[in-house]
Amino acid sequence: MVQVAISEFRGHLNKYLKAVQHGETLVLTSRNREIAKITAPDDKRTSAKQMLGELRKTAQVGDILSATGENWKAGK
Repeated sequence: MVQVAISEFRGHLNKYLKAVQHGETLVLTSRNREIAKITAPDDKRTSAKQMLGELRKTAQVGDILSATGENWKAGK
């Protein structure tokens, strides 16, 4: 997280927006007081891939077609 004065941000807008685009979070300040945070939007595709990767570590794949030997009744 990088703190940037609003006047500095205005003067180097392209530089700071590229940093945000690469994952940096900016905290804009005015007179040493925080006034805003700028972050890149969540990439839903990347987030979903990360979650699937985590699930893959604990998932167990088995035979889903063979009978289990359990008795159960279907609803009415």
